[in-house]
Amino acid sequence: MTSPIEAIQNSKDQKIEQVRHSVNSAIHYVSEAIHPAIDSMTNTAHDTVDRLAGAAGHAAENMELKSAQLNAARVRLTEKVRGQIKARPLTTIGVAVASGIVLSWLLKSRK
Repeated sequence: MTSPIEAIQNSKDQKIEQVRHSVNSAIHYVSEAIHPAIDSMTNTAHDTVDRLAGAAGHAAENMELKSAQLNAARVRLTEKVRGQIKARPLTTIGVAVASGIVLSWLLKSRK
């Protein structure tokens, strides 16, 4: 025969075991229910990262192309200006002096 204290202890142990089992079952149920949603979110996140990486690569290619185009335009413009300076050096000096005078006058009148 068990003593009343042992009976209470056994009853308490059984209740703790039932609660542990119930909690573990609930965790397992929730885990099983959430697993497909987590997989879907993970796949969506991977797809989004892949699309962003593709877009960033495309943007980098476009920037590289535009940079090359701007550099080529700069070279053409520089060569054109050099040609005009060599063709008319006195006119170029006159325009530079006149521009300096006008700019000086405009900046002085602002004060």
